[in-house]
Amino acid sequence: MSQILAWQSLRFGPITVRRKGQFESREHLTRSEYEQYRSAETWGRVEPILSSSLTDLVQPTIFFKLPGTQRDYVLLLAFLQRISLPLEIVFPTKTEFNKFPFPELPNFEYFDALYDKYYPVLYPMDSE
Repeated sequence: MSQILAWQSLRFGPITVRRKGQFESREHLTRSEYEQYRSAETWGRVEPILSSSLTDLVQPTIFFKLPGTQRDYVLLLAFLQRISLPLEIVFPTKTEFNKFPFPELPNFEYFDALYDKYYPVLYPMDSE
């Protein structure tokens, strides 16, 4: 089975995996979407890179030349899973985690529910 998947990935490109019910959008943010996460005052500094393709923005040579607000926009795109950042960008980039709405992600609610459900089963002595 794995040989078939490997052959498909070579022949048709990478196989992407999406969460059930998730719509994959590989586009720039609109102004209203951007304002949900960042100040409207910074939109003017982000507008110049909207004409760039998303594949160009994830190139390390281009990313590290961007001003701070535009770099933050690219990181926001990655957080919202509109792009995937290569490791050359992810590791050396200092990220302020308070700028991203982690509590809004359903992943943490899912893990919290799993923890509540299975902790007493895995650690019966500690749960009392």
